[in-house]
Amino acid sequence: MNKTLIIAKKEYMTRVGKRLFWIMTLLGPVIFGAIAVVPALLSKSDKNLRNIVIATEQPKFFAGIESDEDLKFELDSTLPRNSQAAIVALLADKELNGVVYVPANSNPYLLKDIAVYFKETESIEVQSNIRKRLNAVLRTQKLAYSGLAQEQISSINQPLDIAIKTLDDGQEKLGKTETASAFGLIGGFAIYFFIFSYGVMVMRAVIDEKTSRVIEIIITSVKPISLMVGKMLGIGAVGITQYVFWIVLTGVLLAGIGFAGSTVVAGNPFFQQVADSYTGAQLAGMLAIFFIYFILGFALYASMFAIVGASVDNETDMQQFVLPITAPLIIGIAMAQNVIQNPNSPVAHWLSIIPFTSPILMIVRYPFGVPLWQLGLSVGCMFVTVVLLSFLAAKIYRFGILNYGKKATIAQLWAWIKA
Repeated sequence: MNKTLIIAKKEYMTRVGKRLFWIMTLLGPVIFGAIAVVPALLSKSDKNLRNIVIATEQPKFFAGIESDEDLKFELDSTLPRNSQAAIVALLADKELNGVVYVPANSNPYLLKDIAVYFKETESIEVQSNIRKRLNAVLRTQKLAYSGLAQEQISSINQPLDIAIKTLDDGQEKLGKTETASAFGLIGGFAIYFFIFSYGVMVMRAVIDEKTSRVIEIIITSVKPISLMVGKMLGIGAVGITQYVFWIVLTGVLLAGIGFAGSTVVAGNPFFQQVADSYTGAQLAGMLAIFFIYFILGFALYASMFAIVGASVDNETDMQQFVLPITAPLIIGIAMAQNVIQNPNSPVAHWLSIIPFTSPILMIVRYPFGVPLWQLGLSVGCMFVTVVLLSFLAAKIYRFGILNYGKKATIAQLWAWIKA
């Protein structure tokens, strides 16, 4: 055990002592924040005003259509009927982006075959906004045509403010879909990044020692199992250290923003919903569950990466095994959105129980509320799988680290396991 801890300490201190580690640790929250914020800012800055002409012989139907900073509507009642040439001529205007063609009809209930012609292909968001506003203004005209007063029409069109609530231990609370989705996705991606990057680090560490033949000297004084476990513990501790620093630094940054301008945090709808949806104990529980799956997920995949590292002796062969090993993690990331949309479906349930996908998908599901027995079953299955894989990894590692010149065959791996 002492030798295992010595190996772990050596792996830990070697990596933590590097300047690059501390640079990435300090810049991590800034980089991840930029990844989240910059695309949104670029998307916002990329929005341009679209000028749309509504060609109709009944301009009164569309007089109430709303323009804003994204869409500006103008009415044109001079366009000849069924004249494609006239539409083409309108679109030749450099400042015009689209034409809404409305067939002639004095009854709004009978309007059909309305078409929108764009000069260039527009985004789904722009197309959806135009449809929404056309439908809204025509709905108002249909109600007016039916004889309703303006007050009645305004009342009908006024959207209802419907509160989404849940019952938690008999207490009424606001719904937490948005915050749960955010926590789930952030936690799932964080675990994926950690397992992938630090798992590959375990595999590279094994291969580096094999190719340099240092391993032949090390195993004269250290058992292979102690060496493998020591590497996993040391590299895993590096990852935990980095994530703890990131969590603390993120908290400090948020606290600093709140101190500099309390309305940024206190008045932010997301932070307000977090405060309304979760107690301090629940947030602490989510953090604890995150670290449980964080550690178990790393132990599970690090064992498989260690097997690969012991079975091959060059990086070319190593790369061939990375995708098969991480395929369940990729499936978990791909299914995250489906699990968020329906966190209690049978697919979401079983994928959060299966040990190879549960590190990501249980983290995605947990903020929505997971029964204790499902959580216990998931953790139990992961723990048993980690023990079994660690046993297999230790058997293969014992022989594989001295296997040079060629990658091990299936028959050799089976012989090592049985030995």
